[in-house]
Parts: sequence; C-alpha cells; structure tokens
Amino acid sequence: GLTQSPRDPYRQKKLETWARDWSAYLQSQGIKPDQVALLIRDEPTKETELKSILEVGRAIKRGEPRFKIFNDIHWPNPLTAPPVLDEVMHDACDIQCFNTIHYLSHRQQNAQWKAKQSRPGLQWWTYTGSASHRLTDPYVAFLLRPWFCFQEGLTGSHWWAFGDGNGGFSWNEYLNPGTTRSPFYLSAEEIIPGKGLEALREGAQDYELLTMLKKRLKQARANGETGDDFTHASTLLNKDVSRVLSAHTADQLLWNVPKNRSTADPVRVKVLRSLVTLKKLSR
Repeated sequence: GLTQSPRDPYRQKKLETWARDWSAYLQSQGIKPDQVALLIRDEPTKETELKSILEVGRAIKRGEPRFKIFNDIHWPNPLTAPPVLDEVMHDACDIQCFNTIHYLSHRQQNAQWKAKQSRPGLQWWTYTGSASHRLTDPYVAFLLRPWFCFQEGLTGSHWWAFGDGNGGFSWNEYLNPGTTRSPFYLSAEEIIPGKGLEALREGAQDYELLTMLKKRLKQARANGETGDDFTHASTLLNKDVSRVLSAHTADQLLWNVPKNRSTADPVRVKVLRSLVTLKKLSR
C-alpha cells in the first residue's frame, strides 16, 4: 500500500522505516537481509514506472542497504529506454534479469548496454516469459539456457513459471482455459517432472562443469602453466560452447523446428575429460 500514495508527504520515510523494520524482523527469524530480493514493479516499459522504481528503491536502500532490488527491465533494446534508466541501474538495481527473447532479438544492443551499466556487485540474470510452453523445445529453452548464461556472463536463470498450469489439467490441456507454461505435469493429486525440467537440471549441471573448467584455466594461467591440454581446454570454453549454442536462437525455440540436439553431449564429455586431465597435471 505504501507505493500507492505518491502525494503522502511521509511516503519516503514510511518506505525507509518499513525496510528497516522488515529487516529486523527477518533477522529475528534467521534470515539475512542480503538473502532478500525485492521486485518493485514487474516488467517496466514506461518512464513513470522507472521513476517509481527509482523512488521506492532509493528509500528501501536507505532503510536497509543490504536488501537486493530485483528488476526485469523490459525494453527489447534498452539503449532506447528513457535516460532515467541510468539512475535506476545505479541506485535501485542489484539484479537485472533480462527477458531471454529480448536479449536474443537485440543481442548486440543488450550486450552494449550491459557493458555500460556493469559495476561491482551488480548481477545479471535472464528469464523466459512466453517461450516456456509445451510447444517449446526442452533442449533449446531449458538445457541450453545455462550454457547461454555461462557464455554471456549471466549468473541466474528463471522460467515462467513452475506452477503456471493456467488452472487446468496437464494430462488433457486441450480443455484448459489458456497456455500451460510449467515444466511439470500438474493435477490435483500429482506433480510429475516433464522433459523440460529434466533438461533444466542437466543444463544446470553443465553450467557448473563449465565454470569449474574456467576456474581451473584461470588458475593454470596464474601459475604459468602451458601446453596442449590448456589450449584444448580454452578451445572448449570458446569455440565449442559457441557451437553448442548455435541452436539457442529465437527462431529455434519451438520443438517442431529441425535442429541438431546432440551437440551438447559430446562437448560435455570433453569438458569432463579436460577437468580430469588438468587435475592430474596440477599434482
């Protein structure tokens, strides 16, 4: 209710006090303030919405600077957004979560904007909105997403939404009032993982493997280690990851679009073998 009374002269103080009091309560329950992320306005597309995020975000930060402000700025090309977005990103954003379709459709512009806004402590995530329904390819939308995050330096990924069965019955979705977007098959009695969820789990494991190899290479370079094994590992993280992601494009998200879905498997094996080889060399 605090965000609904812009003419209240005590509005800022109320927001600040709320953040301070809420932080104290959460800490009394064993929850650290930096574990809390607050979404002030979902998918902002107007200047007035950005100004609201900025005002409320600044007040919250004064009350509890350890709270994280989560944004999903919703301009396909953020370089065209109003100038106030710069202030939002600096003063009222700890996590910016890109819409994946927007990012893929305007990749160069989003990468340019990301480089412009980057600063220590600012996290970059991504999420899927409309492209997470039953017709979406689990390989592209779920398994390859963590590979994409690894390549782009994104550290979080979300999907809309695990519980969104649109009020219907997953085993006969022709009768549902709208599109099902959950990777589960939902009913009144059961929650059963679908192929999308299994692909998500596998992709998350791939992200960890790729990150392990990246850290190992960084350590090797710092130690002055060289040789074919290190060159091979570097190639894996650059050319091979890019080859895997050749299917991760906006026009290949649907299941009925022909594509090679076997590229990630052999590269995953190469990454595992490279990790084992580099570990033996470091002994």
